[in-house]
Amino acid sequence: MLDLIGSTGRVITIDIKEGDGRPEHTRIEYFLGSSVEPRTIEHVELAVRQTNGPIMVTLDSLHNRNHVAAELAAYHRFVSPGSYLIVEDSEINGHPVYYRGRQRAEQGSRTV
Repeated sequence: MLDLIGSTGRVITIDIKEGDGRPEHTRIEYFLGSSVEPRTIEHVELAVRQTNGPIMVTLDSLHNRNHVAAELAAYHRFVSPGSYLIVEDSEINGHPVYYRGRQRAEQGSRTV
């Protein structure tokens, strides 16, 4: 998408395990670690300072309220105007996003 809009931005994806079949691109960096560990946040902070253009932060790890709140507290400062913050697998008013093969969350459960 950054190429399509002629942007100079960058994507850093964080995961606790390595994956196969990930797309390769000069703007994509795969970082291995927990999204809320200080070393991970420091790595992202340095990368953001070295990047001209928008930043996309995607939160897709532990989906409970406290973890997502900790991620938002850590990463909100990297999302400037023109950048994006995406929280994956979230609920809105108790209604989770539906995907095939996964059970609907119990009524009353909240992730954020």
